[in-house]
Amino acid sequence: MSHGFRNIFVILCIAVITAAIGAGLYLYFSFSIIDAALIAAIGFCVLLVLHNNLNLQRHFQRTETHFRNVHQFEQAIAGRIKNLENIQGPPPAATNSVAPKPLPHEGSDGEDMAQNNPTGLLNELSTARAERNASIGAPGHSERDNIIALDSRKEQIEQLAGAKPFKIKPSQLAKALEKGGTELYLQPILELPSRDIRYFEAFVRLRIGDNILSAKQFLPTAKDSGQIAKIDLLSLELTFKVVRGLQRQDNDFPVFWNVASQTLGNKKVFKDILEMLRANQPLNGQLVCEISYPAYNKLNTLQSENLAAIRDLGYELSLDRVSTMANAGQPIEDIIEEGMFGFIKLPAIELMRIVGGDIANFAERIVPLASANNVVLIASEVESDAQTVAMIDADIFLAQGDALMPARALKKELGGT
Repeated sequence: MSHGFRNIFVILCIAVITAAIGAGLYLYFSFSIIDAALIAAIGFCVLLVLHNNLNLQRHFQRTETHFRNVHQFEQAIAGRIKNLENIQGPPPAATNSVAPKPLPHEGSDGEDMAQNNPTGLLNELSTARAERNASIGAPGHSERDNIIALDSRKEQIEQLAGAKPFKIKPSQLAKALEKGGTELYLQPILELPSRDIRYFEAFVRLRIGDNILSAKQFLPTAKDSGQIAKIDLLSLELTFKVVRGLQRQDNDFPVFWNVASQTLGNKKVFKDILEMLRANQPLNGQLVCEISYPAYNKLNTLQSENLAAIRDLGYELSLDRVSTMANAGQPIEDIIEEGMFGFIKLPAIELMRIVGGDIANFAERIVPLASANNVVLIASEVESDAQTVAMIDADIFLAQGDALMPARALKKELGGT
């Protein structure tokens, strides 16, 4: 029950109670009807004032809690920046022309072998989550410390991979794609507050020699050279292998696959993508096609029709990086009511943004609307425990982000098709 309906219900109850008091005074205590009505009205006002004061105190407490969580978030960011400064060390010598090699993946050889199949990844993620939960409350080691360590190592690997910075050439990109240089990373989407895995999202990384490049490092070159559609096609093939591997192990976690607007507009490559989606149509309940909110707002007619064609095959659609800012694009309320998307991802920082003096009013407006239209809301880019608390308080119980569980490398040799 929403806060508005709850308040109306309480006021009606107060009115009934005061009416009963007035009737009792009139019938059993021989008060005149005017005196009984006056006393009942005074009682109604007193009870209403008490009710409003209690509501106001509760809102003050929630606001104070939110601001305290925001302060904790700022402290966590400051600590993370300080941690990064400590681990970066001195800059590389100017005479050294060779980019430093990335740090090896965490874990032993046994863990690397476990990454060759989805079950190994699940075991690794479950173990990491168990160790992380067990560390909470341990003397001298807080959960925030653990988050910073995870994020710092991940960021350090990406920084080392892109040192100087690493600028990829179109020829290097084309060669890496031909030689199978694409690697798949999976990040879990967790249920709050239990943090049980409910979905995965697939991310593509590109290996160029000893360097592992994140999307933000190779996408500009991919856009300029027209290779984004090919990357999406390769990532879809890898994602279907993961989905089939998970099914063989009785793990039916759906996987989110990202598609770019350039891919939707590439007639040749999208034809191959559509054929692959048709060939794997029995798996349409295990694959979710995701597009970003900025890209969705700029789709032309052909791209919109191709996105609808994916949905017509029974694959759910997800909208990522949704903004609540004015003039950011089509209002998210309209998109939810249209019923095109089964999943909506809202960055945690957007949900924590204060709008109209109320830190939670956007979530309070959007959560009931999404529920009424059978749309699943997911908080994305969660980077602190304070944000996690805010998501639970806003009744958003699915989330992903490095603070919950970072993306882990998954080798593409999953065995079989």
